[in-house]
Amino acid sequence: MKNIMLISDDEELIKGLQQLQEQLILPFELYDGTNYPLDIMSTVCKKNPALIILDDDFVLSGTTHLLRSIRKVKPSLDIIFVTANNSIELGKKISALVVQYYAIKPIPPQELFDSINSLLEHKAH
Repeated sequence: MKNIMLISDDEELIKGLQQLQEQLILPFELYDGTNYPLDIMSTVCKKNPALIILDDDFVLSGTTHLLRSIRKVKPSLDIIFVTANNSIELGKKISALVVQYYAIKPIPPQELFDSINSLLEHKAH
């Protein structure tokens, strides 16, 4: 069964998704591996989620490289990218890697809910 994979240890983000769980189109699963990009990549490939929510603040280093690798292996995977870093430089790098939604933390739960459902509904059509 497809799901939404949250790759984060941000308690606010986790609580927000837990509150929305019953309203989401798909169940969400919390990534339970290390913050090393290779481990994250391996889990994404193995579990094959419909959508990932990737928290830049969780990834040890090399978020752009990780996203590039995910795009090569899973070009149609929907990605929501969240970060506390509001630098324009990061925004340019990530936007070039075709993420469907880019958000600066903190993210209101309703905004996250709307973006998730919008992506999943669009994919269903």
